[in-house]
Amino acid sequence: MGVIKRQGIKNIFITYIGVVIGAVSAIFLQPAFLTSTELGFTRNLYNFSFLLSIALPLGLPNIILRFFPQYKEGNDLKKYFFGFILFYFLIASVVSLSVFLIFKSSIVELYKTDSELFISYFFCVIPYSLIIALNSSITCYSQAVFKSTVPSFLNDVFSRVLVVLITVLYYYKIISFDQYVMFFVLIYFLVTTILVMYLKQFDLISFKIKRSVFSQIELKKVASYGLILCVISFTSYGLKSIDAIFLGISSLSNVAVYSTAVFLAMFIEVPLGSIERISHSKIADNFSKGNYTEMEKIYSESVKYLLIFGGFIFLGINACSKYIFEFLPEEYSQSIHLVMILSLGCLVNVSTGVNNAILFYTNHFKMGGILLVLAFTLTVVLDMLFIPSFGMTAAAINTATVSVIYNVAKFLLIYKEFGFQPYNIKSLKIVVIILLGFVIALFLPSLSHITVVNIFINGSIISLVYIYLIYRINVIPEIFESIKTKFVK
Repeated sequence: MGVIKRQGIKNIFITYIGVVIGAVSAIFLQPAFLTSTELGFTRNLYNFSFLLSIALPLGLPNIILRFFPQYKEGNDLKKYFFGFILFYFLIASVVSLSVFLIFKSSIVELYKTDSELFISYFFCVIPYSLIIALNSSITCYSQAVFKSTVPSFLNDVFSRVLVVLITVLYYYKIISFDQYVMFFVLIYFLVTTILVMYLKQFDLISFKIKRSVFSQIELKKVASYGLILCVISFTSYGLKSIDAIFLGISSLSNVAVYSTAVFLAMFIEVPLGSIERISHSKIADNFSKGNYTEMEKIYSESVKYLLIFGGFIFLGINACSKYIFEFLPEEYSQSIHLVMILSLGCLVNVSTGVNNAILFYTNHFKMGGILLVLAFTLTVVLDMLFIPSFGMTAAAINTATVSVIYNVAKFLLIYKEFGFQPYNIKSLKIVVIILLGFVIALFLPSLSHITVVNIFINGSIISLVYIYLIYRINVIPEIFESIKTKFVK
């Protein structure tokens, strides 16, 4: 846990800086500087392209995290594995794009009536998807060699600063909307280039493709795993984005409104993403060595810390979200109730810890994949049935419901296959505290006519109550002791 704690803390810190920048951009800047249609377009472009980017490399990011620990001991493989990554990416992308082009006209047909702006820039989807896919693959390689901090900064902070910059430039008419879209697409290309230069200085990559390296890699086993994990990753992201994609078929404005509620709720999952960036490679490494005890320790610790920190963010969001929407244009206020629904689903997802790593980076990835495909299929069916009639509310309820079902199923599968049970009486106490805080958050009155003051007061009240109660049950004494020590010093 030493490496995970050190890099995890750094990643959480960096990620939250990025989240703050993203929050300022999504809540204050973009709704004011872009029309709801323009904002809905950029988010739909990202969601659609990111979903395609998962399919393009045919599971390459997962292959890196799963198999690199087995090969990294050899000097040649550690350095020249990057050449294999580039070769696999090229072949996989050609195959995937060929399939995509077959269905392109049918996809365009869905959007052409009510989402004309998206169709106007549909030509951006393929290059944007390729750039995102390459960035994801190289980021996973960075994690595999335990260089996760700089990629976190580039992807979570640097890229978001650039989005803010180009949005301001567009608002003040320094660049046109065509240029705005072009820069929006090229941001990830710049991030990827810098990341490659960073890894190069540690002599961790080589662009050479060596036959000796390929001879040591079990290509059939690797490709089979990659294809399965490609489906798994595609459906995993689809669970988070398919509702917005469905909404975008009928209205890009609804995508902007709904995505704002999603953005607020997703704050809860920030700690999970930070921990996963390093724990995935550690789980894969320990599994390859048969070290199940360490795997269970990582799982239990992740559940404890993520439940605590996720609960804290969950309460803060629900105590303050109604005031945050006062900064947004009037049309966004219709999504206030969605935040509560979506945040419940996010809290459940966080509270189950790094269960994805235990399923998908061990020999049980096939069963985990079946669960994920079933969850994705259920989401699509529910969205098709209810979004046309009930719109954004149906999308939020569907997402939260499937999140609960899916995470319960994963917990049961892990318990059955490994015997890991990360919950105890202290976990129940944390849940009770979260429920108590949620009730308090719902009934906190508005004590001022100034929005910022209400956010500060309500946020402070719920934070102090939560922190005090967590301190009293003594569930994370090491953190409070560390804080005391620093204050004494």
